[in-house]
Amino acid sequence: MVRQIGKLILFASIACAEDYYVTYKLYTDNFMIQNESIQISKAMVAKGGRPFKYVTFVSNQESVEDLIFYEKERIINALLQHYAVVKSQTTTANYTAKTNTHLYIYPTRIKVEINNGLAKIGLFQ
Repeated sequence: MVRQIGKLILFASIACAEDYYVTYKLYTDNFMIQNESIQISKAMVAKGGRPFKYVTFVSNQESVEDLIFYEKERIINALLQHYAVVKSQTTTANYTAKTNTHLYIYPTRIKVEINNGLAKIGLFQ
């Protein structure tokens, strides 16, 4: 009986998890933000596999869509620790320096789960 309940809970938690793709771009000119874009889209087909790392935080959102809308900064911060690509270029002319910086997170798959006020974001490689 206990084993069946455990399987039911496991199945319910897996069924609630949804795959999303996240892309982030930030462009600065002389350390002033010129452009920033965040794109989060639901995956059309969920791929198999297990995330290599989970990020967990408390959230009072009821649905995955609300979680992504209201907590996108937390999701981006978690991704920046693992997937950030930075390209910087500095030019100097007449004793004046100009710096352009691009920060990217290329399209990255994540798994989003919500369970009793606890949000769990799975990061894939």
